[in-house]
Amino acid sequence: MTVPSSLGELVAVTKQKRLISYDVLDCTFGTGFHSGVVLENGKPYTRVVAMDCDLDAATGAREVAEEFGSHRFRFYARPMSEAKALFGERSFDAVVIDPGPSLTQLENPERGFLLDDESDHCLDMRYGPSHGLSALEYLNTVPQNSLSRSLASYELLTPEQSTKLARAIRKGRPFGASRRVLEVVEEAGNDLPEEGWMAQDSRRKAPMSWKFLTSLRCIVNHERYELSEALQNALLLLRSDGRLVVFSRLPWEEKVIASTIEQHPHALLSYSERVSIEDVQEHGHSRHTKMWVATRTKQSSYILKNSRSLTEEAVRESAVRWMGGLYAGQTYGFPANNFTFENRDRKDWAAVRNNSKPLPFDWDDDPKG
Repeated sequence: MTVPSSLGELVAVTKQKRLISYDVLDCTFGTGFHSGVVLENGKPYTRVVAMDCDLDAATGAREVAEEFGSHRFRFYARPMSEAKALFGERSFDAVVIDPGPSLTQLENPERGFLLDDESDHCLDMRYGPSHGLSALEYLNTVPQNSLSRSLASYELLTPEQSTKLARAIRKGRPFGASRRVLEVVEEAGNDLPEEGWMAQDSRRKAPMSWKFLTSLRCIVNHERYELSEALQNALLLLRSDGRLVVFSRLPWEEKVIASTIEQHPHALLSYSERVSIEDVQEHGHSRHTKMWVATRTKQSSYILKNSRSLTEEAVRESAVRWMGGLYAGQTYGFPANNFTFENRDRKDWAAVRNNSKPLPFDWDDDPKG
């Protein structure tokens, strides 16, 4: 290609190499599916940094590095909650989070995930075997009340079901391997599905025993903490207009993702999409999968969030309530929420007055006297 110069001559211009790269962080490398797709579709300008707490994932990471080159792919054997500490803020253009176990982990008897009575394995269930207690160690030591509360916190089991199963675990221990644990769980709940961890058509059809083992897996791997930290860190790691892509399979995961995006001042949900049950059954182990895509905005995202949630009718109704002093004399909603009465009784007001007075100055130079 040529362009005319200021001297009227023709100067040859060659197309220079692109200087801009697209950096992606894969927080859950697993079998390398997401990293491989990004590297293949984004070549040659996309670079991927992958993380996984499972040291066994390093084998697949080496294969990806050999295929796409070490200049485009790096792997770190660390949990996803440590991403910000490793890389710092504003380091990536996109972050991918796909929580939960990989299919390789679920099918490997040595990892302790199999849900059948034929293989009497160690019931480990840890994503990183060097982190924390195994599921078997946890069940043999945890108090009944703590186990019941932890099971209920993941919202797959009702409090009554959690208490029933926790009581059965306490009566059935000590456990030496997985077979006895599965027997106790099936006696207290119901039979495990023949498909094991594989997908089914409906969450409602999931037996209590399956819900118990899924909740146990979440407890052992601190999944709520890991996902919450990973989401918060991801929104700090992203550059402006960067994308956060998250996959969810369980109801509590959806709640954590939705609340994090809604409450973060620079996160805006671009769209969410349900993956069809046929695709999940063909390509994954989970029961349901939903993909969330959020954008990190440069300015505050609350303006756009409020514009979608506040309608003219809602604002007018809230203003009428505020002007009329409804709801027991308290203000309500927009445009103020603490304008007049605060519903305090006489003792509360006395405490407020006393606390507002400064303490007298201590003139005593000799505290022992």
